[in-house]
Amino acid sequence: MAIEYRLVLAGDLAAEQLADRAFPCPADRAAFTPYGAGLGADLHDRYGFTVSVTVGRNGYVGAEADDGQWEWEPDPYARLSLRMDKETLVEQGIPNMLDVVTRVLRSTTQDAALVANADHLLLVRKHGVVRKHHRSMWWDHYPFANPAIPG
Repeated sequence: MAIEYRLVLAGDLAAEQLADRAFPCPADRAAFTPYGAGLGADLHDRYGFTVSVTVGRNGYVGAEADDGQWEWEPDPYARLSLRMDKETLVEQGIPNMLDVVTRVLRSTTQDAALVANADHLLLVRKHGVVRKHHRSMWWDHYPFANPAIPG
């Protein structure tokens, strides 16, 4: 069984730009190949996940937040999806995913959302303010998670 984390950013950002922000190492960027209007890379051996980067218009994000169902319709949007196996999740996948999310959030001021498995909202950044959701279920469950991204 795989777990997927999606970081969605509001705004007009090319797939290549998002990939560069998320993976600034030239060796990582060399692993990306185009598909359709997006990019993909198998970085499982190095980071514990595969990556897809897509951009588009009329986006939709819906997920369970602390206070009920949360919905957002960014237009345009860019999405970074990280898919990992349960075997690599804790030791490799999640710590590396948090590093990627941190790099992207630090490199831009765009509104953003991080969602787990398309149904649990983990964080929202709106107007520069980060709000974490599912603290006891997710953030507090992994001792390295809270310090990785303040908020």
